[in-house]
Amino acid sequence: MRDVRLLVPITIIPALYLITGLSFLKGFSVYLVPSMIWLLIFFVLFSHDPVPRETSRSIVMLGFAVGLIHVALLFNVALMITGLGRTPYSLTPLGLVINVFFVYSRVLGMEFSRALIIRKLSRRPALAIAITAVAFAIFLTPMQSLLVLQGPKDATVFLASRVLPLIAQSALASYLALIGGPWASIAYVGVLEAVMHYSPYLPSMGWMWTSLTGVMIPIIGFIIINMALALSLCRIKKKHVILKNRVRKGSLSLITMVMIVLVMWASIGAFGAKPIVILGGSMKPTINIGDIVIVGKVSPSSIEPGDVIQYYREGIGVITHRVVAVKYVDGKLNFVTKGDAMDEPDPWLVPSDFVIGKVIFVIPKLGWVTIALRSIPQFLASFFAG
Repeated sequence: MRDVRLLVPITIIPALYLITGLSFLKGFSVYLVPSMIWLLIFFVLFSHDPVPRETSRSIVMLGFAVGLIHVALLFNVALMITGLGRTPYSLTPLGLVINVFFVYSRVLGMEFSRALIIRKLSRRPALAIAITAVAFAIFLTPMQSLLVLQGPKDATVFLASRVLPLIAQSALASYLALIGGPWASIAYVGVLEAVMHYSPYLPSMGWMWTSLTGVMIPIIGFIIINMALALSLCRIKKKHVILKNRVRKGSLSLITMVMIVLVMWASIGAFGAKPIVILGGSMKPTINIGDIVIVGKVSPSSIEPGDVIQYYREGIGVITHRVVAVKYVDGKLNFVTKGDAMDEPDPWLVPSDFVIGKVIFVIPKLGWVTIALRSIPQFLASFFAG
């Protein structure tokens, strides 16, 4: 029976994602059909749901509290940084009814599916959290938003501001489902959905702040949950030692997921500094091929001779060279640059507008991993072509 029930989420949910994403549904059926399918999934899984664990009720309340804290932090950051904007959702009586039916049918079906998959993989909690966190984050990402992306810049912003926060939020929901069952994750997700769909005002932040809060707030929620569990586990009976072990393993799993999210986030410069792999040898011996330089954004006026900067040169691309002189031409700031391995300075001036940032740290050799990964497709292409 368990294997049969597992087929429900792993077949119906991807099919539903494709149906809605490819616009096979029109008019009111866009809301009605997915809602009915989600409710069907919920009733099938709920009818065979095992008796909740002894600790589930307290963890459900904990999930609800973490949801409230999540919302409070999100609104407070928005008020301090940028402010609030009008909600894009309808707040008419009919609109509210449709949203209740559409949103919470999905929450019920999705969270019971999440709990079932996690229960099936409970012996490997790291795998359970990883699979459900990524999979359900994908299902919550509208396919239409992927189809309209134009170029690497759009994809980077979308990844940072939408996908990574969803993965972090989904990982926290998966962790709650692991330790408290489906109602624990429903309590957390339900609070977020209620505020996002029924509040007349919502946080309105740029993609950088959206990414920052979207990743960091679930981390704070994870810390709160573990602090609460650490205080209560000592009072749980011996028969729940297995739960304690799963909590520990689940903690490591979520920490791993968060680290992955933060590494991906840092790779696109969301911390104000971006790692770049050096592919040329013009800065030897200071910076060698395969080194990674951390480039931070700075005010051009603060750059002095001796600083290593990264700038864009039309027709060449991105260059990392040392500033040897500062010049003003027609009142505009320019830099004279030179590679440490070169005998002469570069035969051009670098306008301050073309400066990407200043090298603030160098990590030796680590970039060879990236170089090797980039060379694999070229190797395979040449191998099969030959």
